[in-house]
Amino acid sequence: MKASMAGLAVALALAGSTALAQQKEVTIGYQDMLDPYRHAQETKELEKATGYKINWKQFGGGGEVIKAMASGGVQLGEVGSAGIAAAVSRGEPYELFWILDDIGDAEALVAKNGSGINTVADLKGKKVAINAFGSAVDLVLRVALKKAGLDPRRDVQIVEVTFANIAPAIREKRVDCGVLVIPFLPGGVGAQQAMMVYVLRKTASAASVVAFGVGMQVGVTLIDLTVGVLALLISFRTLALRDALRASRRTA
Repeated sequence: MKASMAGLAVALALAGSTALAQQKEVTIGYQDMLDPYRHAQETKELEKATGYKINWKQFGGGGEVIKAMASGGVQLGEVGSAGIAAAVSRGEPYELFWILDDIGDAEALVAKNGSGINTVADLKGKKVAINAFGSAVDLVLRVALKKAGLDPRRDVQIVEVTFANIAPAIREKRVDCGVLVIPFLPGGVGAQQAMMVYVLRKTASAASVVAFGVGMQVGVTLIDLTVGVLALLISFRTLALRDALRASRRTA
């Protein structure tokens, strides 16, 4: 079952923003998700463009970002559509000024093969992991449950688990299933290609990215195979040389 998140937004906490602007320093909260914005973060392009000192702080979900902004510890934050909508509806002093990304189909509800979970209705009585309460993932899951005739509070146990730990929790049967996003979806070459297509979707066509990714995988595999064969040949020759030396010593 696939879920869709409306988008990832950047919100501004209005309280105290003037003083911080004068100090030319700001703390930005971000989530453990992959998007093109990470390039600007890693290369410090925002610092270069604004002249600000930027302190980056990672959070597990939009709900945590909103709480940090409310406490004054974070001035700008990445928040899903659900988080910012809930905060503004409560009258909290936040302003949405930039739609960072349209996540679309980059997330999915994942369960182990043979778990018996094939539809949303099959989640009754199950434990489902999400990244954070109050996040867009949380909202989408609850809406899907209600559409399937389930009560999110009584029929399903929803628990918080960071994206990076959801897949291990499913494998270890600590939860029955969970909502994951790229790049945390189950591994393999397919997941890697999906991640590349998503990240480079505005730069190159999907076909070109997939072809490049598959070519890289083939190249890496051939290199690994070649190195492995060479290692074996060297080992065998070394062993053969050692045996010959030992035999000559015994003869002498």
